[in-house]
Amino acid sequence: MCFNVGGYGALSIWTFVWAVLMVFINGMNALMPCQQVFEAWSIPQECTAMEADFLIQQSSQWISSFATLAVVAALKLEKMKMVKVITPFLIINIFTLMYFLVHGFGGHTFPPMALVLNGLIYGTFAVAFFVHKDHSGKSLF
Repeated sequence: MCFNVGGYGALSIWTFVWAVLMVFINGMNALMPCQQVFEAWSIPQECTAMEADFLIQQSSQWISSFATLAVVAALKLEKMKMVKVITPFLIINIFTLMYFLVHGFGGHTFPPMALVLNGLIYGTFAVAFFVHKDHSGKSLF
């Protein structure tokens, strides 16, 4: 089974959908008060002024990274080129996930919603990888 909509393969669609979703999530993190963001992620944390500034800085960096991925997804790249673009995000994300699972987050356990979100990211990536069909019409897998 292969997937191609309007010349966009499954990896392009996957990248675009997740990028837009993550821009929205990080945009909300940047717009909400720091204390409210931590509460939304189920982390009991009192925010200092520095932590609030770091949250805005981190959110804006993620927004720019995901906006870049959304633009790349619109280019209709071949399967392996899309994989090469997505791989750094997936690798950095898995190392970040492992770090917080081992060390906790702000003295607390890693938020369960973040685990669910990461499971969805990697699970849907695997599906998109296997059903991707390039815009040329031929299946590469």
